[in-house]
Amino acid sequence: MATSGARICFVIFPFVTGLSTAACTNAFDGYQRDTGNRDSGTETPNTPILVAPSSEGGMVSDGGMTAVRSETCIPWTCELAGAECGVAPDGCGAALDCGSCELPQTCGGGGVLNQCGCEPKTCTELGAQCGIVSDSCGSAIDCGTCRLPDTCGGAGIDNICGCTPTTCDSLNAECGLIADGCKGILDCGNCQAPDVCGIAAPNRCSCLPTTCEAQQAECGLIQDGCNGQLDCGGCGLDEMCGTSPPNHCGPIVCVAITCSDVGGMCGKVPDGCGKEIDCGGCSPDYECKEHQCVCRPDKTCL
Repeated sequence: MATSGARICFVIFPFVTGLSTAACTNAFDGYQRDTGNRDSGTETPNTPILVAPSSEGGMVSDGGMTAVRSETCIPWTCELAGAECGVAPDGCGAALDCGSCELPQTCGGGGVLNQCGCEPKTCTELGAQCGIVSDSCGSAIDCGTCRLPDTCGGAGIDNICGCTPTTCDSLNAECGLIADGCKGILDCGNCQAPDVCGIAAPNRCSCLPTTCEAQQAECGLIQDGCNGQLDCGGCGLDEMCGTSPPNHCGPIVCVAITCSDVGGMCGKVPDGCGKEIDCGGCSPDYECKEHQCVCRPDKTCL
């Protein structure tokens, strides 16, 4: 009875009840729809409507049943097909283009065919470890916080927990070891002598001068250990500094001078301590004058 591409519709008239029922079969896609009880006015939704037989239609009798064939079909709309988007069958062997969805929704995005929807993403799916991010469906989700010392975005990547170590310069550290703020240790180097690390302030190079007391110096000048000098003062009237040991006060000791100290070549000269020293005599052609050997007037000296 069916021809290729035709829609075959049968109207069946039961003789007992006087009610009519119609059933249609499409030769293209194998769809079969029940149009319901037309006499009662209750048609099944989304069902093509049977129209009057065409000139090519005919009547078939089978055991008290009568059928009418028709090749005319009214297609569904997207609304009748219940489709908000995408491509859907029109009930007559063709396809309906029901358009697209407004972002962020996509067609079938919520898991229902031909319906606009959006499946929210989780923090894990978005690769977010912390902070507030979009769920790709127009809403925000909270991905939590980080465990110290990490902070959200602390390593320079948004919504990722991380920590950026500090530096010696940013901590104003010149020497020694110091925490980097990320559970690590920074080595800020050593100091140049005579400076020492941390002697005056943590992780700073400095030199702490010594004292006269620390060096047990009673008098005179000593080195302070930081490229400078300390003046440890003088001694009493009857004392002098450094007689023994150095930088200590002791009895005044007279140190006798020598002939060479005064440039003496002959004769006797004071030694500076109340005595005289004998610097010797001159050769026969010379005589001693003011502790110097000079040529005699009657001699010719070379």
